[in-house]
Amino acid sequence: MTYVIIRRCPVCPTINEHVERLFTAFKKDRHVLVVRIDGSLDEFTILVDGEQIPGMYDDCLRPVEDLVSDIREVMHAPAAV
Repeated sequence: MTYVIIRRCPVCPTINEHVERLFTAFKKDRHVLVVRIDGSLDEFTILVDGEQIPGMYDDCLRPVEDLVSDIREVMHAPAAV
């Protein structure tokens, strides 16, 4: 099981819409548990089994497709020894 924690701004509709699209991308994957929690203002942080993936670059949201790809890459990466 892979745990994805998304900390997001609780009041920004643009970030929340992005989070919903990301959540929907993994909705049917029974090997992934996505949890959304309120973060600070303008926050969009993604943790995959404790490893952080940048959700934004230069204050711009990354495309959902890129985020999904990065999350899947972390999921299939061999564990560090």
